[in-house]
Amino acid sequence: MKGKLAQRYIGPFKVSKRIRPIAYKLALPLSLTKIHDMFHVFLLRKAEVDPSRILPQVPLEIDEDLTVEVKPMKV
Repeated sequence: MKGKLAQRYIGPFKVSKRIRPIAYKLALPLSLTKIHDMFHVFLLRKAEVDPSRILPQVPLEIDEDLTVEVKPMKV
């Protein structure tokens, strides 16, 4: 997506290595393999995670035939 409604920042990602005082290597997921994993400090932001916005993980029960029963929940 382009324009002013496009995402400006994605993440947070773990810093895997400090290359220089101004360059860091990030541990990016496989979906971002086309992006170079080294970034200048100017491009990084501190992650401000609000604990009240984190949803609890629901354990999945996978059957032997690799199917999952999905139940609707209230929002």
